[in-house]
Amino acid sequence: MVAGGRGDLAREATAEAFARLVANVGSVSEPRGWLYRTGYRVVIDELRREQRTAGSMPDTAAVDRSGYLLSGELVEALRVLTPAQRLVVFLAYPAAMSLQEIADVTGSPVATVKVRLHRARKALRVLLDDEEEADVRA
Repeated sequence: MVAGGRGDLAREATAEAFARLVANVGSVSEPRGWLYRTGYRVVIDELRREQRTAGSMPDTAAVDRSGYLLSGELVEALRVLTPAQRLVVFLAYPAAMSLQEIADVTGSPVATVKVRLHRARKALRVLLDDEEEADVRA
């Protein structure tokens, strides 16, 4: 989800995070959280690099969605969220973690996790309701 539904980027970040874990195995006390944080940072670094080289965000109508794992509407809605919001949504839903577990994994206070999750839900509700209304009108 942090990768905005891009399977290629998610697989690349996962592989890189595990490679870094193997290289740092002696200094990592909590591998699960370390992997999530490292994978998150890899995705963010790649998205920033792509944005710098492209000059701006690509036109969403021209994006090839063949590498995406989620529906087009959900991908578009998730792209509006910040990467930190996408991460807490992923950890709260598909990963089914508690708020405390998310806080431990992300290295954030529980209150910050709650705020990010609240804002993400609110934004998704608005975005997905707008999509539904547009489909009904068409």
